Amino acid sequence: MYCTNCGHQVAAEAVACTSCGLPPRKKNKHCQHCGVAVNEEQVICIQCGVKLAGAQQGLMGQAQDIYNQPKNRVTAGVLGILLGSLGAHKFYLGSWGWGIVYLIFFWTYIPGIVGVIEGILMLASSEEQFQSKYPVSGQAPFRF
Repeated sequence: MYCTNCGHQVAAEAVACTSCGLPPRKKNKHCQHCGVAVNEEQVICIQCGVKLAGAQQGLMGQAQDIYNQPKNRVTAGVLGILLGSLGAHKFYLGSWGWGIVYLIFFWTYIPGIVGVIEGILMLASSEEQFQSKYPVSGQAPFRF
């Protein structure tokens, strides 16, 4: 019998190939970079260190995906109305630079007034208008 991963000859009752170390009858995927056989559970290739295509993400990958999700128009609008003076809506939308400016000038009440106006405008806009104004990929510290 031959290993389905590397082609090395193995005994019929073998639980692992002596050449590649993987189960000989299990069909495994291969690294898209170097071509070495990898297990279904692997996230990176041990040979070259490249992240495998279709690999399950760990907790850090899931946490980073949260920031790449489209933002909710209603949440941003309510944050602007209720906590606009602290810049909560700006932080939520990824404009952390403006959020810090709102925090610095919190005592002047100007960010509160602007936050209420921005919150009302967000709630009054359509979902398409909101997503075009606040795209996921175009977030920057000082984006309006």
